[in-house]
Amino acid sequence: MSFKSNFLKMLQRSRGGIGQWCVIRHFSEIRSKYWNEETQESVGGPPNEYQDTVILASKQLSFGATNPPGTARQETLQAVNISRDSFVYYMDTDVEVEIDDEIFDLDYAGQVAPTVKYTSTDTGAAITGRFKVDFVNNYRVGNRGEKTYKIVTAKRYHGE
Repeated sequence: MSFKSNFLKMLQRSRGGIGQWCVIRHFSEIRSKYWNEETQESVGGPPNEYQDTVILASKQLSFGATNPPGTARQETLQAVNISRDSFVYYMDTDVEVEIDDEIFDLDYAGQVAPTVKYTSTDTGAAITGRFKVDFVNNYRVGNRGEKTYKIVTAKRYHGE
């Protein structure tokens, strides 16, 4: 059994996993109907067309660590830049996500993914956070260089 299959099992809610439902909003290069070519801005919606995909991911608070000035020993590392607005998401490598895409956290406890109509009353899902992706990396494990999971960092998005 591969590390990747174990990782995906770890996310599966039907197995008691730690995954949480999210929507990845992946933007294309095609301008949306809201884009005004003359003014070079969007009005009433996003500038580019997008695809929403519901996924399972593991989300952790993001922080950096550094040695205090004048020290070199690793046990003296101090956490810095801790922010409640920056998070790391661990997700399947098959998820299409790039820098400047968006992630919507969903308040949804079901084992089966809600539909992409994530705000409809029939799914019970509600958006609890909106984040803009600022880093994406396919993490590799093992001798064969297998891509096992994707690491994505995102910051809370405060504007519409």
